[in-house]
Amino acid sequence: MKNRLIIPALLCIGLLVASCSSGYDSKVCEKLSGKIVRNESLTQDDYDQMLKQHESILKYLISRVEDIVDEDDQENREKLMQDMRNDDEYLKRFGYMFTFGSTLYQAEVNNVLDAKNQNTYNALNRYAEEFARLSEEL
Repeated sequence: MKNRLIIPALLCIGLLVASCSSGYDSKVCEKLSGKIVRNESLTQDDYDQMLKQHESILKYLISRVEDIVDEDDQENREKLMQDMRNDDEYLKRFGYMFTFGSTLYQAEVNNVLDAKNQNTYNALNRYAEEFARLSEEL
């Protein structure tokens, strides 16, 4: 009987962990952005959430830019660029990327981040550098 309960319990735990993943969440971004704009104090949990959203956003932006950079046909490439520039979702995430990037940079410079968040911030540099490199190819 115990064995029959273990497998469903493990599946439930797996689903719960997957649902708590650090994917993009516009409501979390809106909340954090509001706190930043209102110059409210940010907690380490806020920074943790911001880092997760920042990573997800950077991965999204990289993917969008890679699609354009990888396009060999100039006409298709220009259309993809125009579509990206007109995409409200892309523009929204792009704005959050700057807001969070600037806030995280200031937190890092001012030694505000705890050790865990500092390590996460350092690890995100590769995505920021990749996005900058790809953007130069547009």
